[in-house]
Amino acid sequence: MRTIEFSDINKENLAKAFELAAFECEIDDENNEIYIKSSSVDFPLWVKIDNERKTIKLYTYLQLKEDAPHERLAAFAQKLNNTFVTVKFTTTEYDDGRAYLNGNYFFYTTFGIIVPQLIHTIKMFSEIFIDAIREHDEDNTFFA
Repeated sequence: MRTIEFSDINKENLAKAFELAAFECEIDDENNEIYIKSSSVDFPLWVKIDNERKTIKLYTYLQLKEDAPHERLAAFAQKLNNTFVTVKFTTTEYDDGRAYLNGNYFFYTTFGIIVPQLIHTIKMFSEIFIDAIREHDEDNTFFA
């Protein structure tokens, strides 16, 4: 499967392409997305289809450790955005004290998908997300 036409982009066809690429994945029908497990890539992620916007969103996140300085998280995310491409880093904080570093990337599907390009992008997204954290949080300020 080298290409998928726009009209054929769905969870089932993407899952088939991922399985051919040796990605271990699970389909989530409720959220119209596919979870790619860490056994297949450097860091697990989700692939969400948005036919209305004609995009596929790659996203993942990592929770901060409890004693991490939340007030420095936005600056950390901006530093990563200034250094790395493919992953857009954002932050989420909840009233209960939980905080997350998020990564996302949008892949346009207007003219269909070149499957090897999507597979490569998924691998690079996963690798860049975790490598950026490892490289810039060397003293484990934010993550254990």
